[in-house]
Amino acid sequence: MTKDGDKKSKAELVVQSIQEKIKTNPGLQRHLTVFKALLSEIPGGGAFIYLLDDHIAAKKEERIIKFMEETVQAIAQVNDRIDQEKLKTDHYAFIFEECLRGVARHPQKEKIDSYKAILINAAVPSTISDDEQEYFLNLVNTLSPVHIRLIAALNEARKIPQGGGRESGFKLRTHLGNTSSEILMSAAAELYQLQFTNTEPRSIPFDADMSRVGGRLTPIAMKFIEFCTL
Repeated sequence: MTKDGDKKSKAELVVQSIQEKIKTNPGLQRHLTVFKALLSEIPGGGAFIYLLDDHIAAKKEERIIKFMEETVQAIAQVNDRIDQEKLKTDHYAFIFEECLRGVARHPQKEKIDSYKAILINAAVPSTISDDEQEYFLNLVNTLSPVHIRLIAALNEARKIPQGGGRESGFKLRTHLGNTSSEILMSAAAELYQLQFTNTEPRSIPFDADMSRVGGRLTPIAMKFIEFCTL
């Protein structure tokens, strides 16, 4: 953060603007006031009030600034590919604003990495239309980190030679963490409904070798991966 009197960075100006909008929203302020008054009446409520007043706002600000710093570094690596005219469009302004909102709402690494990729990929020439880009951005907003990890894991499996009796030595489960099989099955079912996978969810063996679970992503899923990953 800069000291008083120093020139503020663009990231700080954006954060300040967001904070001012929240402060000047009478409806939001009224709801928060009522909520904090109710919290003050219960034992331990003070800790929740601290979260509302200081901790959450500070974490959001820290997250947004870190996101911007990392995104600038990523942009520098592809600067020669940036389409300056695309940056001036309403479409890119929408993408930029929604990605910042997404970072403010979602602290999960999987989502933040997706927003970073979206900001970069929307700024370079692409065969993915504006409508498709906005659709994928909306999906990142609504999908959980479990969905995103499952898509990424199936994409890794796609790169490994399938069949032939030779196993890679890597399990699909290692890419998915300790998420329960029930949750993974539910996430797989939702991806199937989105037509991101081409096989019934129950046919995905989460504890199997990666060499047995490739080839399950559809073309629309591959487009999503192209746009939402670096």
